[in-house]
Amino acid sequence: MHSLGSTTPCLDAYVKSSSGSEYHLSVVIVILIARFVTSHPQTPIEVAAPDKPGGKLPLRRQHARLIACLDVAIDPVLLKTFSENAFPLLPEKRHRHREALLTAAVESGSGDIEEELKSNKDYAQWLATIPDGRVNNIKNNCKKVATNKVVELYRLDTSDPEACKTRVAQLKRRLPDYLLIFPEDPKTGKADMGKPFLHSMIIHILSTAAGITDAIPCHLLALASVAAYRALDEWSTGVHTPRNFTADRSKTIYKDQLCSLENLANNPNNTATHHALLRKIFKLAFPSVLNLQRHDADEGGQPVPQGAEIIINLD
Repeated sequence: MHSLGSTTPCLDAYVKSSSGSEYHLSVVIVILIARFVTSHPQTPIEVAAPDKPGGKLPLRRQHARLIACLDVAIDPVLLKTFSENAFPLLPEKRHRHREALLTAAVESGSGDIEEELKSNKDYAQWLATIPDGRVNNIKNNCKKVATNKVVELYRLDTSDPEACKTRVAQLKRRLPDYLLIFPEDPKTGKADMGKPFLHSMIIHILSTAAGITDAIPCHLLALASVAAYRALDEWSTGVHTPRNFTADRSKTIYKDQLCSLENLANNPNNTATHHALLRKIFKLAFPSVLNLQRHDADEGGQPVPQGAEIIINLD
């Protein structure tokens, strides 16, 4: 066996001390129990160490049966993350990952991996860095996509820092309108309040996602809004300044967007149009994978976002 070091703290120590927080979690492998850390795993219980200290767990260098188990576990984690809660508290996230790994072990017929997951918390937490890394890759990719398009799609005048600063403040504010998620009416310069979450930036970010088959999940839509906000926030001074956006701040914006979506869904006038809105967003984000059997009944409605009642117009 090849040990990574002389001490054996579990993943808790990293999560509690990391200044990067959950949102920026590009998982740094910590030193774990030496009996299952090795350079060349001979059994599924042994785990191939990172290529270098502080590196990520190398999925494709694991034992073939462990790779199969981890591959099965990734999709359920992604599904729950972007359909239920993209910013879960640590206990919820650990439970989600452990259950996905256990289910994958059972489905792949790996009783030895299942037993190790049940009896060894460190083993389970280390393996969980694989699906967790996929989640964070998606989050960070959303931000990269937003950063590349933020100047163009939000029409920022980067040649004039003061004008840019004023424009960003206008885009980020909630009232009287919310140009972060509502498209701007070219005639009036105001938000088109009939088209919540139909801003071209939100659609562009979502178009980079994968595995959506019918309507955009609200949690993924909220995550795209967070990415757009983060990209805008880096222009808050009028000059582009990269910022360390904490998980707590991301979570606050994320919950704010979910609240807006919940208000839309709960308005009794919106019974026939909430899902239609999500389908409309899907159509715009994924034009190349549209199913020809889709309904064309996603027009009109009256949802309520946070702060004021609006009329949705999906024309």
